[in-house]
Amino acid sequence: MKIYDQIVQPFSIRSRKVGLASTSCGQRCFSMKTPLSIKHALVVSKMTRYELECQRYPDVDKSLQEEWVRRNTHEYDMLLQRDYLHKEFEKTVVQALYECGIEARTVKRAEYTQDNIDWADIIIPTGGDGTFLLAASRIWGNQKPVVGFNSDPSKSEGFLCLPVKYSTNVTEAIKKLQRGQFQWLFRSRIRITLEGENIDTKPMDLTETKINPTSSDIERVENIAQELEAPVGKSKESVVLPVLALNE
Repeated sequence: MKIYDQIVQPFSIRSRKVGLASTSCGQRCFSMKTPLSIKHALVVSKMTRYELECQRYPDVDKSLQEEWVRRNTHEYDMLLQRDYLHKEFEKTVVQALYECGIEARTVKRAEYTQDNIDWADIIIPTGGDGTFLLAASRIWGNQKPVVGFNSDPSKSEGFLCLPVKYSTNVTEAIKKLQRGQFQWLFRSRIRITLEGENIDTKPMDLTETKINPTSSDIERVENIAQELEAPVGKSKESVVLPVLALNE
């Protein structure tokens, strides 16, 4: 299997960390006074470590999941506290959006579908850089902004997110977007084209596969390993992956 990397046109996010009309590392930034017209906002939820641990026991009743996680996880109370902080911050973001006259919809990783993306005027990942990268990877053009909020600045830098001060004043950040008091930051991204055999199968979610692997998942992983070890022959198929990667 061959993997080809190709730079595609940049997309837009918002940040006040960079200067006016600057260019650096494939980024372009400039200011505009045009207010954003936002009617629908899609809030992309961070998958917390607590949620990840709970998903390891899908067949256990929810009333018993806490006991199972507590029994098999170190620092259970800390995981639960961090999960609570993230979820409370999500509620704060949603409440701020409604106060600014914007309809909000919150989705988890598995619910981050093209239909939800098309519904939204703006994508708002709440978490850290990992959640931002997930949200941005499925936005192909530069017409739909991605604005990240760091839900726990005490534990992560959130370099791709808005400055930390907006984590404690979400409403101010949203109003500035509506008034046009922001800067556009365009980032170059990587589009990947795969060439080889059996590459048109359904993509595998590695997070889900690691948590709850099925027999078919295990078989697919073994087949991929065999293909990687086999000599490269003439390409028979070609497919462009439906996600983009930041070239940072």
